[in-house]
Amino acid sequence: MRFFSHFMAVMVLFGMFSANNAQAEEALNLLFFGNSFTKGNDGEDVPSIVGKIAEAAGHPAPTVVRQANDGWSLNDQINKVNNDGSSSVIQGSLAPGQNWDAFVIQGYSTEATHLGNVSGFRNNAVTLSGLVRNHSSGAVPVLFETWARAQGHSFYPDSFANPLAMQQEVAEGYSLAQGDINTAIGQAIARFAPVGDGFASGNWTSDLYNGDLYHANNRGSLLAGLVLYSTIYRGSPLPGIDELGSVLSYLNLDNNDGLAMLELAGTVVPEPSSLMVLLVGAGVLLAGRRQG
Repeated sequence: MRFFSHFMAVMVLFGMFSANNAQAEEALNLLFFGNSFTKGNDGEDVPSIVGKIAEAAGHPAPTVVRQANDGWSLNDQINKVNNDGSSSVIQGSLAPGQNWDAFVIQGYSTEATHLGNVSGFRNNAVTLSGLVRNHSSGAVPVLFETWARAQGHSFYPDSFANPLAMQQEVAEGYSLAQGDINTAIGQAIARFAPVGDGFASGNWTSDLYNGDLYHANNRGSLLAGLVLYSTIYRGSPLPGIDELGSVLSYLNLDNNDGLAMLELAGTVVPEPSSLMVLLVGAGVLLAGRRQG
């Protein structure tokens, strides 16, 4: 009987949270650092896709800002921010008093592998994170794990034995950077967005890439957007295919594309239970204000 009373109390709270969530939820301010993997090479950019997925899933439309240029490394991002000073993308893209809720870090595609400089990548991830959090101390760092080249790319077998070998190096580099950021901040706040793992679930087949077997096509960018959305909006389930209609139209994709990308995303991001949704929703409401 006591369990039933507690259960009913939780259900009442859940009903209150569900009824008030749309009014209580604030639109997020999201900042993206990247290159052609972020800005898109065969259509639409990933930050816009994330924003449209969030709207389709019932969230207020986020403010989405990107600093993404072809071929840029994290060192290029840091130099740009430092050179721009008070007019940088960090300081100059929001109204006074506004703060970033989350920021996404995506480096050059080989930067976190033996073809790049793993230690430099890790150090720069910490530095870039610090620059954002100096402005917005509550901002959540999100590591955008990139993907290996497609099957059949010229990287194999000379630069890497196969896509799996490349993906393992990328994943390790981003995971180490996540740990470095957490150590620098002093708490486990950084999140790992397993986008490359989603490509791995698709076996790095060419239908996720454009003709260079390197950059994503709109299917691959949708997959990236779904994984990033789930990582940023932790506790919210992936939208269903019906909800994704407007996103698919934006990307000139059909329902079969959407279902396939939802399936791949679902293999790498956990679908929250209703109890977890309740607890996360309660935490968001009780947390109240963003930190400055």
